[in-house]
Amino acid sequence: MTVRALAALCLLVPVAAAAADLPKGALCALADIHECDAGAACERVTADDIAVPRFIRVEFAQKTLRGVGPRARERVTKIGSVDQRGDTIFAQGIDEAIQGERTALGWTFALGSKDGSMQLTVTGDTATFVAAGECLIDN
Repeated sequence: MTVRALAALCLLVPVAAAAADLPKGALCALADIHECDAGAACERVTADDIAVPRFIRVEFAQKTLRGVGPRARERVTKIGSVDQRGDTIFAQGIDEAIQGERTALGWTFALGSKDGSMQLTVTGDTATFVAAGECLIDN
């Protein structure tokens, strides 16, 4: 085995261990949501105001994120990447545009693996949404 091959193998070991340490998933409640329009100040909104579900189900192994509850649509958003730094798990993705409703959106989700705290940012071409909440983590 060459030195380069051995070095590459050593780099893979921490990544595999980190993936094994991820929880199965989490059920999260959106508690505090702000909408920031381009060129305007941010304002607090409710899930009802922006027609989104109050709960989000994150499945790390399946790399999916979906709304749960009465306002949830039968859509599943793919998680593009998952990484963990310390006690924080980060997931990122892009949700495709919905014809006649909205443009594509990019999002970042951060989960405190010890206390279940959650932050979510969602941004498109005209607005950004910032949400905080709490999650029940499935280990």
